[in-house]
Amino acid sequence: MSVRVLMISGSLRAGSYNSALLRLLPSLAPASFAMDTAPSFAEFPFYDADEHQRAGTPEAVLALAEAIRRSDGVVIVSPEYN
Repeated sequence: MSVRVLMISGSLRAGSYNSALLRLLPSLAPASFAMDTAPSFAEFPFYDADEHQRAGTPEAVLALAEAIRRSDGVVIVSPEYN
C-alpha cells in the first residue's frame, strides 16, 4: 500500500534551507511513501474578501486544496522568525 504525502515549503527563497530539506525528504522516506511537492505559494494573491467574493477562489489556492485532498498526510516545513 502506498502512502501519499504532500510536502509544503513555507519559504519562497531560492536558497531556502526549508526547501532544501523538502528536496531531501523523499530519499529518507520509506519506499511505500509517494512524496509530492505542493504548488508554490508564489502564485497566491494577498487575501482580499471583496476580490474573493467578486472573482471566487484563485486557481493556485484551488490547486493546493486539491493536492491536500488527494494526500494521506502533509509535511509542512516553514521558517521560524522570532
